[in-house]
Amino acid sequence: MVSACESESGISLGQIKVDEKSNEITAVPKLLDMLDVKGCTITMDAMGCQKSIAEKIVEKKAYYLLAVKENQHGLLEGIKETELLSKPSCKRYDKKTGSETIEKRYHITNMPRGRAASIAYAIRSHWSVENKLHWALDATLGEDRSSKKRCNAAENFSRLMRVVLFLLRRDKKRRIPGCDKSLQRKRKTAGWDENVLERLLFAPPPDENAQ
Repeated sequence: MVSACESESGISLGQIKVDEKSNEITAVPKLLDMLDVKGCTITMDAMGCQKSIAEKIVEKKAYYLLAVKENQHGLLEGIKETELLSKPSCKRYDKKTGSETIEKRYHITNMPRGRAASIAYAIRSHWSVENKLHWALDATLGEDRSSKKRCNAAENFSRLMRVVLFLLRRDKKRRIPGCDKSLQRKRKTAGWDENVLERLLFAPPPDENAQ
């Protein structure tokens, strides 16, 4: 499955199944055709650094910000040699070991010149997709452990999991007895208590401005 995620909210905007005889590279343009992304910045990891994908994003009147790695060796070497494109450093801190590593990451973009702050923000926001969507789906709902393969079962359950994740996150402003900020604990509480389940399913979104 290939998903499009809004980085601020972590909400999945759309997804498409990758055909068995195809790959994610051919699925991404099809997913983009399903979405209105005019004026948006589309970020992708190195897999998405393809001419066909960049052209589709431009066709949709959006901006692309694509990571460049060894899968595009010629492009990567060209960037290193010319030193023309920005190469932001990424700092990682391991809380368990206390160690810190710094590495350079390379990107290409069609965003206008003079928008370095916006580019840096988009690069940082890209990794929230992993934390807010992919990691949450696995840790909270066990998506990676799912063995559903028959017919459209995997695709249908994938969509349901994203709806469930949205409902759990939507309730973050409310206090449920026995729950903290853990989505997994909130999910389990909803399974045990029908009142909590009803609250998650039917309550209106919380007022963001409420004190």
